[in-house]
Amino acid sequence: MVEYEHGLAFATVHGSGHMAPTFRPRAALQLLRHVLEDTPFAPPVPADAALAAMADAEFDHFLDQWVVTAESSQYVRGA
Repeated sequence: MVEYEHGLAFATVHGSGHMAPTFRPRAALQLLRHVLEDTPFAPPVPADAALAAMADAEFDHFLDQWVVTAESSQYVRGA
């Protein structure tokens, strides 16, 4: 998802084409739930400069933890 000014965001359901509910129903449902409930799609990521300043091991650790959090029930719920 890409977020722009004034609360505008663009989300993509990869692998769905223009018919997300038909080809990726679970992902489309997740997207709709997050929009209707006004909840974040994924945990926040630090600014580019902060990521660039991380050592390789620090970045790997951050990314591993981010993935665990992103896969949690806070962001992904069963259909």
